[in-house]
Amino acid sequence: MDDQEIQRISEVLVDSYNRSSTVDLILFNPFFEEPISGVVVGLNSARYEIKLMLEDEFRWVSLAEIVSVN
Repeated sequence: MDDQEIQRISEVLVDSYNRSSTVDLILFNPFFEEPISGVVVGLNSARYEIKLMLEDEFRWVSLAEIVSVN
C-alpha cells in the first residue's frame, strides 16, 4: 500500500471513531478477503489496532490486516 492509501484509511477510521459511523472493512486472510462492518470505538496507536463494535461483539483489528475501507 502506498502512503496516500494508508492516509486515506486512517482518515476513514478516525472519522468512524469521531462520528460513531459505520465503516466497511476488507481484511486480509491468506485464503480469502474477509469483509466486516462496524463502528470504530477504540484506537490503540501503540499497537496499531482499532477496536471495532460489530453487531453484538467487539473485535480488535490490526491495521496491518486492513486491505481497504469504505
